[in-house]
Amino acid sequence: MAMKRNFLFAALALLPASVLTTAAFAPQSAKAPVVSYKKQIQPILTKNCVSCHSGAKPADGLDFSNGKFAEKKKLWGNGDPTKSKFVREITPKADGKAAMPPGQKALSAAQIKLISQWIKEGSKTTG
Repeated sequence: MAMKRNFLFAALALLPASVLTTAAFAPQSAKAPVVSYKKQIQPILTKNCVSCHSGAKPADGLDFSNGKFAEKKKLWGNGDPTKSKFVREITPKADGKAAMPPGQKALSAAQIKLISQWIKEGSKTTG
C-alpha cells in the first residue's frame, strides 16, 4: 500500500505545473459578446423604424436615423429592458401583433432579445 502511495506522489510531482493550477480546473465562463449597434441594432431600426422615425418631423420626436435617440435613457428603461417603453412597444401581444412597427410584421424574438441585450449594455451607439 505504501508503495502505491509513493508511486502516486511521484507521478503527481512529474505533472506539469500548468495542469495543477486552479486556472486549469476553473469553469470556463461563457461571456456573451457585446452587441454592436452599427452591425446589429441599426440595421433592425433602419428596416423597421426609420420610415416613420426620421426626417424633419419624426414620429413621437424620435429620429432613429442617427444615434442621438439613444440619449433618451427613459425610453430604454434606464438600462433595464423590462422597464423599457421601446421593448414593450415592439414585443408582440398574445395575438402576435406588436404596437410597433405599425402595419408591419412584428420583430422576431431574436431581434427583441438582441435589442434587450443592447439596452442592458447601456444602449451605446458606438461600436
